[in-house]
Amino acid sequence: MTLGEYLREAREGRRAVDRRFSLRQVADPDLVLARVGKISGDLREIILDRPRLFTVLIRQLREAPDDEIRRITRQVRDGEW
Repeated sequence: MTLGEYLREAREGRRAVDRRFSLRQVADPDLVLARVGKISGDLREIILDRPRLFTVLIRQLREAPDDEIRRITRQVRDGEW
């Protein structure tokens, strides 16, 4: 699926529920960049600061269930780690 096809499908699917939904709302930058095999500049900088740690972390999280990733994300965001 091309990026354009993905964005159209996402927009049309969400628009079926909410007519006010726009392409701009579908085109979250991190998601769009990931779909085309790239990452945003700030994420690239973060990873390049500590590449070994982040690559290990990302690979370990690959198989983690979504609820566990959300829990970890909340802990980091809230400074509880």
